[in-house]
Amino acid sequence: MYRFSCGLNSGSAEKIISYLKNIEGGDKFAILCILEQSGKVEHIKEIIRQLCCEGVIISGYDSLLLQRSSMQLLEIAARNGILIEYVSLSNCLQSVDTSAAAIKTTSGLVFTSRIPVKWIEVSLYNRDMTEDEATDVLKFASMCPSLRLLVYGYCVPPQSFEDGLVLSNLKSRNVQVWWQGADAEPIHILNLQSGRWENRDSGSEPTAKDFERMRSVRGERRIGRTKEMYREIVKVGRENLRGNR
Repeated sequence: MYRFSCGLNSGSAEKIISYLKNIEGGDKFAILCILEQSGKVEHIKEIIRQLCCEGVIISGYDSLLLQRSSMQLLEIAARNGILIEYVSLSNCLQSVDTSAAAIKTTSGLVFTSRIPVKWIEVSLYNRDMTEDEATDVLKFASMCPSLRLLVYGYCVPPQSFEDGLVLSNLKSRNVQVWWQGADAEPIHILNLQSGRWENRDSGSEPTAKDFERMRSVRGERRIGRTKEMYREIVKVGRENLRGNR
């Protein structure tokens, strides 16, 4: 009913979407309602900005309609010069096309480097991320002009990255790369000089045994991060990035 009303009466869309985004779980409904606007978004641009400031999750567990609507929200933001706080590509990685600077999702959607986003998390729960995929995700991150942080979530990336040009590009732009294998696991930060991971708190490098252990626990959480978890990692990230300016 809400979506139908938004499609019929653009004047009421702002009130409906504003209401939806402020109720529990309503942000997904609000995104679906934006889809009904057929590109006429001038009167709801501020709401789009607010949604983007709170982050956008594209999950393989969501319906294709919701995934498409979320991607359309990102494209609308890009066309209107709205910077997106973070995008989570949650359990939906299909492939990375580094020649086109794009990530293809399991539902056939394409996320490109032209979408202005500060943070990207790529997470997998139902399978391992291959070394080639992890390397291509890092290359993709180096092609995103506005990116400040890349997070590998709920997966086990390579122990080290060897592409000096990509590492140098990220380092010169002050982009950080994090990895968190599971909820209870510490955050590791990629040393962009050596290409190796370091514990964010202790500075120590994880051993081969640590990587094997994390492969055994990385799939324990299957539903992805909640909005509250994202708020916490955003808070930690802001503090960490501020300290590295």
